[in-house]
Amino acid sequence: GFIHKCGLVTHASVGTHVLMMMVEVGNILHAKELFERLAYRDHYSWNTLIIGCVKYGEVHDALHLYQRMMQRECAIYASKFAFVSLLSACTIL
Repeated sequence: GFIHKCGLVTHASVGTHVLMMMVEVGNILHAKELFERLAYRDHYSWNTLIIGCVKYGEVHDALHLYQRMMQRECAIYASKFAFVSLLSACTIL
């Protein structure tokens, strides 16, 4: 909608908050699409999407996201909540 038209979705803070809302309402497909379009991905965006993927059964995507996050050169790590979600994902596999 409006946020996309104005280009605000690529702004780190706005994009992360929209991502959080999408995950909260269960719109994980659009959340993943938005995540890929973010100009800057901070630890909030990475962890939000990882937790959301596990919550909605996208465990392979969650593990793949974690792997991508760990391969980045900047120091972004899984939060304790994301790490617990990843452990849960491993039990589902």
